[in-house]
Amino acid sequence: MESSSAFNLRSELDGFNSSHIGPANNLNDMWFFPTEKLVFNAPFDFDNLTYHMKIINNSYHRIAYAVKGNAVPRVMANPPFGVLEVKESRLIAVTVQKFNWNDTDFEKDRLAFDYVILPDTNKEKNFSFKMLQQSTTKRRKNIRIMYNP
Repeated sequence: MESSSAFNLRSELDGFNSSHIGPANNLNDMWFFPTEKLVFNAPFDFDNLTYHMKIINNSYHRIAYAVKGNAVPRVMANPPFGVLEVKESRLIAVTVQKFNWNDTDFEKDRLAFDYVILPDTNKEKNFSFKMLQQSTTKRRKNIRIMYNP
């Protein structure tokens, strides 16, 4: 008895191909590095600290994103919004402004990446907040901000 096996795949078309999946059903459409948390090392009262994150559009559709945070203006991201083309990656600079360690409540700091997969009919090159507001498939990825004294 013969059975089809994943080992017999000869091309991408024989296996799973997410290019035909609708935008609302695509899993792992956007990748984040680091994936869960961003750690800043002391000293925090000397100068601003900047680390970089990498985001990747892993889908076959364009993605609009906006970065939000609960510690603004102490923690900022640049660029704070944009449109990622298919398979495009982008570095996001995350900067922590200098602060006094003893006077700041920092335990719940986080960044939130709100993003939507744009329909193929949307050809706009520049980001607008309408893209996030009009979509029914808004997604969010939280990245914790941690501090190492």
